[in-house]
Amino acid sequence: MLKTESYKKGIIFSTGLNIIAKGLYFLNTLIIAFYFGAGIGTDIYFFVISIALLITSGMLNSIDAIILIPRAMKLRESDGETASRNFINFFIYLYLFIGVIIFLAAAVAPVLFYNVFSKFKPDVLVQHKYLLYAGAALIFFQLINNFLGAILSSYKYFTVTILTSLITSLCSIIVTVFFHRQLGIAGTLAAVAASYGINFLFLLAIMKLRLQWQFGKFTVVKTKELWSNIGLLQLNILPVWLRNYITLFLLSGLGVGIVSSVNLAQQAAGIIDTLVIAQVLAVAGIKFNELYAKQNIALLNELFIKVANFLLLVLLPAVVIIFFYAGDFAVLIFKRGNMAGSSLDMVSLCLKYLILLSPLMLLNSICTRIFSAAQMVRQGLLYSISAHIIFLLLTIILINWLQLKGYLYAMLAGYSIIIFFFYHLFKTKLSQIDFASVLKFGIKQLLINLIIAIPVFFACQKITGINYIVLLLIAAFIQVAVMGIINRRHLHFSALINLPGQSRNKKNVQ
Repeated sequence: MLKTESYKKGIIFSTGLNIIAKGLYFLNTLIIAFYFGAGIGTDIYFFVISIALLITSGMLNSIDAIILIPRAMKLRESDGETASRNFINFFIYLYLFIGVIIFLAAAVAPVLFYNVFSKFKPDVLVQHKYLLYAGAALIFFQLINNFLGAILSSYKYFTVTILTSLITSLCSIIVTVFFHRQLGIAGTLAAVAASYGINFLFLLAIMKLRLQWQFGKFTVVKTKELWSNIGLLQLNILPVWLRNYITLFLLSGLGVGIVSSVNLAQQAAGIIDTLVIAQVLAVAGIKFNELYAKQNIALLNELFIKVANFLLLVLLPAVVIIFFYAGDFAVLIFKRGNMAGSSLDMVSLCLKYLILLSPLMLLNSICTRIFSAAQMVRQGLLYSISAHIIFLLLTIILINWLQLKGYLYAMLAGYSIIIFFFYHLFKTKLSQIDFASVLKFGIKQLLINLIIAIPVFFACQKITGINYIVLLLIAAFIQVAVMGIINRRHLHFSALINLPGQSRNKKNVQ
C-alpha cells in the first residue's frame, strides 16, 4: 500500500487516497468556519499557517524537489545507494539545525517574530499567543517532514505524504469538534502541530523499517555547483517569496475577516487541484525526472502534453461553472454556523476570481516540474526574476489602490505574466517541449466552455421558483455533458497513465 512500483499504479493509488485525505482536509476547513466563523481568531490561525508555509515550502523546502532529490537520484544511479543516502543525510541534519533555530526564535519572542510578517497590532497577537506558540512547533516539523516526504516519494512511496495529511486532518477535526468550547481555535492549531510531530516519527519509522535507512553516516556536501544552484534557486524564488510575504503583510491590515475569507475561498477554489491535480503532477514529476535523466526528450514532450491537456480538460468546466455561480457556491459551502453575511460576501468575491487562477497555476506547476527535471535553474533565473518583480509591483500597487479586489486582480495579472515568460523560455531554451500546443489547447477549451456556459447562465437568471441548488446542478450537468460529448475522444484516463513504448529517438536539449 505504501509503495507502488510503477508510474501507472502511483497515479491510481495516490490519487484515490488523496481524494480521501484532501476531502477530510476541506471538511476540517468547513468545521473551522462553522464553529469559529471568519473573525480575528481565525485570521490569526490562517495567518500562522501561511507563515509556516512561507518559511518552509515557500523558501527552504523549495530546493527539495528541484535540486536535492534529482541530485540524490543521479547519485543513486552513478555512485550507488550509500553515496546517495549519505548525501541526503547531510541535508536532513542541516534542516534539523535550521528548524531548531527558527523554532527558538518563534517560541522565545513570538509577538516580535510574527509581527515582522503582519500588520496585526501587537496586543492582538498577545491575545492569541497560544496560536503563535503552536505555530513555532508547526514550522519546525513542517520543514523536516517536507524533506522526508520528498525522499520517500523518490523511492516510489507516493502515498506516504497523503497518509500524513490524513493524520493531520483527523487530529484537527477531532479536537475542533469535541473541544472547541474549551480550547477555541488555538486547540485546533495545537492539534495540527501535534499531528506533525506524530508524522515526523511515522516518516522516520518508514525510512528505517522499509528502506533500512542508516541515519548515522553523512557526507559533508562541498560541491560548488550544487551550492551555486541552491543559491541561484533561492535568488530565483526571492521575488516570489517577497510577493507572498508582502501580500500576507498587506492583507493582514485590510480588516477583520479578510485573511480568513481569502483562505476559505482559496481552499474552495483549489479543491480540484488538491483532490486530483496536485497528486497527478507529483507522480508525473518523478517520471519527468526519469525521462530527462535518460535523455528521452521525445517521450518527455509527449507525456508533458498528454498530462497538461488532460488536466486542463478536466479543470476548465469546473472553473467556468464556479466563476458564474460563485455566490451560490459560497452559500452552499459556507453558509452555516458562525459564518456571517458580510464574511460570506467576501468569500464569494474571492472565490469568483481565485477560481480563474486554477488553470494558470496548473500550467505554472507542470512547467516548473519540467524545468526542474531539466535542471534549468540558471537558464530560467532571469525570466523568473523579471516576471515576479512585475508581479510584486502589481501586488503592491493594486492592493494599496483597490484593497481586496486589488489583490484578486494582481493575482490574475501576475500569473498570466508568468505563463507568458514560460512560453518564451520554452521557445528559446527548451524548444523540444511543445508548450505552445498546450496553450492553444487550453485557450480553445476555455472558449468552448464559455460558449456553453454564458447562455445557460442568463437562462438560469430568468428562472424563478426553483431552488438554487437545483439550478446549480442543471448548469453543471449541461456544462459537463456537452464538454464530455465534444471531447469524448480525449477523456480516457488510460491515455494519461499508459505511456507509449520507449522506442523513440532520443533528442538532446538545445
